[in-house]
Amino acid sequence: MDLVSGGMAAAHALATATSVAARACGLGDRKGRVRTGYDADLVVDGDPFTDMAALSRPDVTVLGGQVLSSRS
Repeated sequence: MDLVSGGMAAAHALATATSVAARACGLGDRKGRVRTGYDADLVVDGDPFTDMAALSRPDVTVLGGQVLSSRS
């Protein structure tokens, strides 16, 4: 959210905090994207491209196919 409030476009801020960071750490083959085969998925309440605060409202967190937490 700080990147966006500093003027960065939401799409670039999300990539910087996820896929770009994962690649920089050498983990881009399993982290940084919501994709089958990657380590974890987070489903949020809203669209972070238009509402960055949606990232602070997780609906479901899934790790290795197992639901870790859910608001429902």
